[in-house]
Amino acid sequence: MSSGEPPEPPPGRAGRQVFETDHLLAGLGRHAARGSLIAVSAQTARMAVQIAAMAILARLLAPADFGLAAMALACTGLLAMFTDLGLSAAAVQRDRLTHSLASALFGCNLAGGLAAMALLIAASPLVGRMFGEPRLVPLMMVLAVVLPLEAAGRQHAALLQRGMRFGALEGTALAAQAVGAAAAVGLALGGAGYWALAAQPLIAAGLGSALLWLACPWRPGRVRDWRGARSALLFGLDMTGFQILNQIHRQVDDLLIGWRWGAVDLGFYNRAYALMMLPIRLLSGPIGAVAIAALSRIKHDPAAWLRLYCRAIGGVMLVAAPVAILLALLAPQIVRLLFGPGWDPASEIFARLSLCILAQPVMSSVGWLWVSRGATRAMLRWAAGSIPLMVLAMLAGLPFGAVGVATGYAVSICLLTPVCLVFAARGLGFGLAPVRRALAPPLAGALAAYLAVRLLLPAAPAEAFGPALLGAGVFVLLYLGFTYALDRRTIRRMAELVSLLRGGGG
Repeated sequence: MSSGEPPEPPPGRAGRQVFETDHLLAGLGRHAARGSLIAVSAQTARMAVQIAAMAILARLLAPADFGLAAMALACTGLLAMFTDLGLSAAAVQRDRLTHSLASALFGCNLAGGLAAMALLIAASPLVGRMFGEPRLVPLMMVLAVVLPLEAAGRQHAALLQRGMRFGALEGTALAAQAVGAAAAVGLALGGAGYWALAAQPLIAAGLGSALLWLACPWRPGRVRDWRGARSALLFGLDMTGFQILNQIHRQVDDLLIGWRWGAVDLGFYNRAYALMMLPIRLLSGPIGAVAIAALSRIKHDPAAWLRLYCRAIGGVMLVAAPVAILLALLAPQIVRLLFGPGWDPASEIFARLSLCILAQPVMSSVGWLWVSRGATRAMLRWAAGSIPLMVLAMLAGLPFGAVGVATGYAVSICLLTPVCLVFAARGLGFGLAPVRRALAPPLAGALAAYLAVRLLLPAAPAEAFGPALLGAGVFVLLYLGFTYALDRRTIRRMAELVSLLRGGGG
């Protein structure tokens, strides 16, 4: 077959479903709205599963078990980007995707996952010696299998996202997480210790990829032309560089605390960090998947592109700002309720990390803009400049323990987020005024309400659930009042957000 002959997708309805996206343009707002509703609903269910599993496992396992698993998973996370290589985003962002190109990207994903597995197995003895933990060696060898299992489903997930089939995409993720969590609880009840925490991602990865293959009718085949794959890999190289740096900043805190303070302190930090990530994943993760798919389809219309972004990030911030403050106010009670009194040292860490929710969804949302416009080089430049500053902030806090690391991380994220927005606006050529109008009222309203609550009410101890809930109720009322006073359109924007999630967007 000549390399110049354009490969075609498999014939029939299944092939058209997988590769064609022109039919989405006519009702893009409707598809984005329904996708957002599905994604947020599924993520809420996943969060409930994760909270239940965290609460049960915290009562069955010791903080040191979580710390040991966090050390191993930090190393696994550093190599996880080689299961993707930025090729999922390349598949979603492309105007045209063919069966041959998808097959080539699948092969690259799988090869990267197998190579990462081999590297992690080879490095496990060295990591065990570095932490002084021989138990890490077999644990990392088992967790290495997660990498090719995840790689096997990357392109199928990308095809579902590209086609805005979020019901299938989120359903598979929910089922895999639920089964993995149930398996971990069962093993912990059987006395498996930290091995229960290793089984959870292993089972979830294997089942998740298998379900993605069932949900997506596409199957990889012969690659007729590698030129498109080379182009996607060039796109993916910048994405991979960004992901490497991003994984460093997401894992270096675990590595630093484990090295300097040991498994117990790392266990407290790891559970606090996991709690902080739940609302971030709920608020920006599923909506981000929808936003990237939708923004990629209208990237050639700058005005509509910016309007859709402002609507999405404005809706996210209306929820993210009060959630961040509420979690900081209720941190002692939340930790005591979920994990029990033996985990009280995690509450102060959680309170500091909760402030990241004010900024992290905004910084993550800038990635939607870069990916949708194919500006992955700008993502890489931003990561190369900002992530060393985050690491330095965490290093500055390291002598003060896990609380110091959490403080350094939160402060650096909050300070760098506005810089990130300015950097993106200059590179992509859009004005920041509409973005400021979307973000300023909920941010200012939440901070003003927090200061008022701190002045009016004393901080409640961990066991005082009644006074804590009273303070939370006062905060919510003040937040709504302040935000409405700052922007009279707030109620209308909230109604629009509800309409958007119900599928009423045009």
